Amino acid sequence: PTLFRSAWVVRDGFDLGVGASDAKQNDVMSFLRLRVDADLTDNVSVVVRLLNERTWGDVDNGTTTDNTDINVDLAYVEMREMLYSPLTVTIGRQVLSYGNGLILGDGPNNETTGPLSTVSPDLSKVSGIDAIKAVLDYDPLTVDIFAAVIDDGNAGMRTQDKTDDTNLYGINVNYAFNDEKGTVAEAYFFSKVIGLSAGESDYDTVQTPGFRVSSNVLDGLMLSGELAWQFGRNTVLAGTDSIERNAMAAQLIANYMIPFEKTKKYNPMVTTAYTYLSGDSNPSDSAAGEDSIKYSAWDPMYESQGCGKIYNALFDLTNAHIYSVALSAEVMQDVMAKLSWTGLWLDKKLPLATWQPLNMYIDGVRTTTYAVNTDKKALGNEFDLDLTYDYTEDVVLSLSTGIYLPGSVFADANEDAATQAILSVLVNF
Repeated sequence: PTLFRSAWVVRDGFDLGVGASDAKQNDVMSFLRLRVDADLTDNVSVVVRLLNERTWGDVDNGTTTDNTDINVDLAYVEMREMLYSPLTVTIGRQVLSYGNGLILGDGPNNETTGPLSTVSPDLSKVSGIDAIKAVLDYDPLTVDIFAAVIDDGNAGMRTQDKTDDTNLYGINVNYAFNDEKGTVAEAYFFSKVIGLSAGESDYDTVQTPGFRVSSNVLDGLMLSGELAWQFGRNTVLAGTDSIERNAMAAQLIANYMIPFEKTKKYNPMVTTAYTYLSGDSNPSDSAAGEDSIKYSAWDPMYESQGCGKIYNALFDLTNAHIYSVALSAEVMQDVMAKLSWTGLWLDKKLPLATWQPLNMYIDGVRTTTYAVNTDKKALGNEFDLDLTYDYTEDVVLSLSTGIYLPGSVFADANEDAATQAILSVLVNF
């Protein structure tokens, strides 16, 4: 559907006190996604979705991209029953999203390009990836196979070779058991291949196999578990040499609809989640290129988790133990409230007393590094309150508030709390 969203974003202290003065944001943003679908024949359809993201009153959003530019977010042709009936082929700019978005979600997360790249990149609605995808539907078994170009590097007719591309390949096998518990199992293998500049001896590769299972094990209780590994070669860190990757991620999610008769009218639900993402004790050791050294930090790939949270804007999804608990309920007719807590701990202690975890921009410039304690692991706690009001069937008003309290990992200079409030109106039509 076509989507319009206007949001008032107020953020304070996202530098955690590292700057000489407190970093603040007070902007109104608009997002417009206009989608057009056309069925050319019974088995051929075309989808185009245009996207405009802009900050009110900011001509260029702090970038070279004009405020009024319209970007092509989706543009693909879908051919069903191609060659034979189970096969559907999709070619063009499309969404590649699987499972809970731990590996591949709804578009590149915290992207560093586009209209909001130096404003609030974590709020961007960019979703499309240029790819060709084949889907084999053998109900209840579905197999997705795709190849995508993330960055073409030096495009066109050039004397340089094409070793500077970033490509993504994958296969995802999903099986729905069609039992009374709604059990679904999927296995996948995703491969990210990063071409490097002239003079490097190898590609940087991230090979990610994994599997996920979800089931309603009891009435009102849904459990989901995912486990993934990463291997390949890290050439970016090691320079002209490459070192072996050996990383791991795991996630457990439980959703429980509280069954008490007295609270039934509020539709209360408790959601708990635990996410593990391996870290590396000292990445600088890996630059030595010794065979015995392996790079064990998890590569976030193109995840889409933690969207809208403060910690998602501050940190990469790696080297962490993340615990969360959320309680949601319909507090009155058409009004939903959700109160959540997220606790974050490092998997491996930081090797250096300074740390720059993510592309976070202040005054259009990437933020300076944080001062940290190398003997601590407590990254911090975040508390959020989200309210949504279904004004009509098509219009939703929402308020999202949160506070992030830095943990003992941060030195005294970086112990200030970060807060945010996002008031928005969303229209689907």
